[in-house]
Amino acid sequence: MPAILDAFEWSVVDGLTLEETGKRLGAGSKGAKGEARARIFDGFGIVDRYWQAQDRKAA
Repeated sequence: MPAILDAFEWSVVDGLTLEETGKRLGAGSKGAKGEARARIFDGFGIVDRYWQAQDRKAA
């Protein structure tokens, strides 16, 4: 989970590129963008599930 949070923060808050984020996650140069993309989308999924749950509670 921390890798997801780190990647999400680095891309959304700090504005790092996919390559920069992937390298910070420890991925090699060929897999850095893919690794970062996967973790960032995991983060968006977590945020989406949270807000969907909030909508259900409000309904």
